[in-house]
Amino acid sequence: MPELPEVENTVRDLQEAGITGSRVIEAKVAWPRTVGGDSDSFCNRVRGRQLTAVNRRGKFVVLVFDDDLVGLLHLRMSGRLSIEPSESASGAYDRVTLVLDSSRELRFHDPRKFGRFLLHSSTDAERILGQLGVEPLDREAFSVEFFSRQLKGRRRRIKPLLLDQRVVSGLGNIYADESLWEAGIHPARTAASLQQAEIEALVAAIPRVLERAVAAGGTSLGAGHGNHRLPSGRSTDGQNGLQVYGKAGTACTRCGGTVARRILAQRSTHYCPRCQPEARIRGVLLDMDGTMIETERILIRSFQQAAAEWGLHLAYDDLLVTIGKTAEVSRELLRGILGEVVSFETCSTRAEELALEAIAIQGIARRPGLEEFLDELTRQGIPHAVATSTHRREAEYMLTQAGIRDRFSTMVCGDEVSRGKPAPEIYQRAAAQLGLEARDCLAIEDSEPGVRAAAAAGAHTVLIPDLVQPSTRARVAAARVCTTLVEVTALLRDGSILYDA
Repeated sequence: MPELPEVENTVRDLQEAGITGSRVIEAKVAWPRTVGGDSDSFCNRVRGRQLTAVNRRGKFVVLVFDDDLVGLLHLRMSGRLSIEPSESASGAYDRVTLVLDSSRELRFHDPRKFGRFLLHSSTDAERILGQLGVEPLDREAFSVEFFSRQLKGRRRRIKPLLLDQRVVSGLGNIYADESLWEAGIHPARTAASLQQAEIEALVAAIPRVLERAVAAGGTSLGAGHGNHRLPSGRSTDGQNGLQVYGKAGTACTRCGGTVARRILAQRSTHYCPRCQPEARIRGVLLDMDGTMIETERILIRSFQQAAAEWGLHLAYDDLLVTIGKTAEVSRELLRGILGEVVSFETCSTRAEELALEAIAIQGIARRPGLEEFLDELTRQGIPHAVATSTHRREAEYMLTQAGIRDRFSTMVCGDEVSRGKPAPEIYQRAAAQLGLEARDCLAIEDSEPGVRAAAAAGAHTVLIPDLVQPSTRARVAAARVCTTLVEVTALLRDGSILYDA
C-alpha cells in the first residue's frame, strides 16, 4: 500500500506537472464504488470546477477545487495517479478520469479496486482529515513529548499503534518496520514498555526513515499491474535502502543476525530478533540455593549422615522429593520419612551442623557458568540483586563462602519479608531496591514455589531445575525453562530471552 513517501511524491509530481489552475470539463467513472457508488453525482459535482491546489495529508491526496469542493483520494493497495494526453487510450484499470481543459487527463489507475476518490465540502473534508494523527515530518508537532503522551499507559503493541492513522498519519507497514529496526525496538513490544531513550530513538528514526524514502521517490516492490509508479513515470529507488522489510532470512546489516518475519495484528512484520529484542531486561533477581550455589546435595548428604547416627538409613531418592518444596511441605515430608525414631527437629539440627562442617572444609560449589553470567550482566550494565526466601544470616554466610557476596549491592531475604516463605513481596522489594518494578526484571529460580512467587510479583521468570524436574504448573509459570546458567547467558547475550514487556 502506498504510504507517506509514495503519496508525497505523487503530490509533488502533480504539482510539478502544472495541473493546478486547470478546470475539469468532464469526468468519467468506470468503477462506481471508487467514488462512493453514485457515478452521476460525482461527475455532476466535479464538472466545471477549477483545481486550485494539490496537497497531502497522511496517506490522502487532497484535491482542492473552487466552490467549496474537496476531493479526498486514497490510493489504498494498488492505486496510482497519472497525467495523460487526452487523445491517448484509456487503460484497462483506469477507474476514474478527470478530463482537464489543458488537453490532459488526470487518471486514477487501480487494478485491485480498493482505492477511493470521494468528494466533500471543505468543512466535511477538514473534519475527516482532522481525525488523523500528527504528521511525522512535522518535527515540531511530532516531538518526544507528544509521542510520550501517546504511549503512556497503553498496552497496545507498538507496531499496530504506529499503523493507527489516528496516532501517526501516513506511516504504513513498510516504514513502520524500517523505523522500528532503526530504533532497535521489537515490533511486538507494548507501547507502555518503551523507556525514554527508546521513545527518543523512535521519534528520531521515523522522520529520518521517511525523509530518506521521500528523497528516493518512495518504494517500488514489483513490476506487475499493482506495482506503485509515480504520475510522471519517474522511477522510485526506496526499495534499495530497505533494511528489514521483505528481507526475511537474510543477514541483518547491523548485527549479522537473521531477519525474521511474523504476522502481527494480521500484518506481515519484519525485524531482527538479535538487535530488536522483544523485551529489554532492566534488572535481574537471582535466587540463591540451587540457582547460584549448590547446597541441596550437601544438605541431602548431611541429613543422611545425621540420620545414620540414630541407625536410620535414608535413601537419596527419598530425600530428593523434599527438594523444591516450600519449607513447610518439606518439613512434613521429612517428618514422615524419619518416623518416630528421631524427631525432625533433632535430626535437622544435627544435619545443619554437619552441613556447616562440610562447607567449612570444601566450600560452596557455584552453579556452572555463574561467573560468566554475572560478568555478562555487568558487561550489559544490568543491575542485579539477590531475592531469596532464605534467612539473611544463612544467605550472607553461603554467598560469602561461595565468594560472590560482593557481586551484589542489594539482597532481600525471606525472614525480612515473608517469614522465610517464597512470596511475591521478596521480588517486588528487590526490584524496588534496584529502582525498578518487578515487571521490568527477570527472576531466575530453581524451584516451583520460587518461580510461582516471582511470576505472581509480575516478574518474568526463568526456571533452571537443579535436582527435580519442574511440574507442568512450574513450566507454565516460567517464561522459559533453561538447563543451565550457561544457556541463560547465551540467550541474554543474543537478546533472545523473549517475553511481552
